[in-house]
Amino acid sequence: MLPKFLRKAKNAIDHKFQESTPPVTAFGIFGLINFPLFYIIWRYVTPTEYSNLPMRLVAAVLCLFLIFKKKWPRRLQPFFPLYWYLTITYTLSLFGTFMFLKNHGSATWLTNAMLGLFWLMLVTDWISFMVILPLGIILGLAFYKLNGGIIYFEGNLVGTFSNYIWAVAIAAVFAHNKEKVQTTKLQTIKAIGGSIAHELRTPLRTISLAVSSIKDFFPALLETLQIAKKENLPVPLTVRDYETMLTACDDIESETQASFTVINMLLMNVSQSISTSDLKTCSINHCIDEAIRRYPFDIDEAKLVHWDHHEDDFLFKGKELLIIHVLFNLMKNAFYQIKSARKGDIHIWIEKGTKYNLLHFKDTAKGISPKILPHIFDRFFTKTYHGTGIGLAFCQVVMENLGGKITCDSVEGKYAEFILYFPTNPDLKVIDQPNNGIDSNP
Repeated sequence: MLPKFLRKAKNAIDHKFQESTPPVTAFGIFGLINFPLFYIIWRYVTPTEYSNLPMRLVAAVLCLFLIFKKKWPRRLQPFFPLYWYLTITYTLSLFGTFMFLKNHGSATWLTNAMLGLFWLMLVTDWISFMVILPLGIILGLAFYKLNGGIIYFEGNLVGTFSNYIWAVAIAAVFAHNKEKVQTTKLQTIKAIGGSIAHELRTPLRTISLAVSSIKDFFPALLETLQIAKKENLPVPLTVRDYETMLTACDDIESETQASFTVINMLLMNVSQSISTSDLKTCSINHCIDEAIRRYPFDIDEAKLVHWDHHEDDFLFKGKELLIIHVLFNLMKNAFYQIKSARKGDIHIWIEKGTKYNLLHFKDTAKGISPKILPHIFDRFFTKTYHGTGIGLAFCQVVMENLGGKITCDSVEGKYAEFILYFPTNPDLKVIDQPNNGIDSNP
């Protein structure tokens, strides 16, 4: 068990990583190519005074592990955010500082150091930028001194230092503005969502309570109707009318609960804050059944969902409510595509494996364009007029926090298949008492 202050630090790092949603794979590919390539260029094509192959190879290896993030062992996945920040500290701050000093502040390495600043600005948030930059500079300076380096610069020391500080200031401003825009956008969505939820829940609760009160009188009404008929009294209300009213009340109750479900789903998407405490043993079959039972289907939509209900269930450690909301998001997107394409249906099935158990969710509407597919899990990325770009990002956060992942395979014009990976755990034998209802008033 980590000490309390280390747990807090790790939680803060995880939170910042989730908020910034950095382009981990793209950065890893760039670094894996960039560091060895420029050693060759600056060693043999346009030689510089100093180059260091071992340090470049270390940077390339660090970037290589970023590319294969999804292949990391399950027990190491929680430490990936920390690994990411250590990697960019080394590659974008420490390495640039060390090489800048070893080349005596040359114009080439001043330019490289500035490029590192702007890369750091692009892939981090404001607070991380202000921590990583000075930390990397200090470590780079310390490493330089340990290697017997003597600090002196070619040309104008004041000019070189001024240019570097100016670049730091510009990068800091842009990093702050980038985070401010993201934060403002998310806060605006949260504020609007919270306000709408409050305004909608009040009349919905009133309607739900009113209908429930009306239904309480129905048994007495039916008894009165039967007595009146026995006595041959003139009664304008028939048994069929009674059944119609009862059905209408049931429909109203169903619609209000469906509305609560939609509100909860939207608010949970906006929150993007997933707690991994109090995890329970859950049944995937039960999660799917509950999601299908509680999803607010439009007319005839339920008929389009084909759930291959296996008797051979699999268990996972997680939160049933989160997985149900993940399925809500996938169904909402799938039905939008089906309506847009005017064709298609939804197929859900599970598959047991040795390392991961899988949940497949496939719609046969119109698929996803190859240009869009790499970005569908990015926060705020959307190509639909009704979308906010937070639903699939929420799904990814949920699965990664449970030690799994979510991927998408698609053929444009044919299908889109989402695969949810749940870590296997043979020790899970007893299922905790499932929560058979989704809280309508969180």
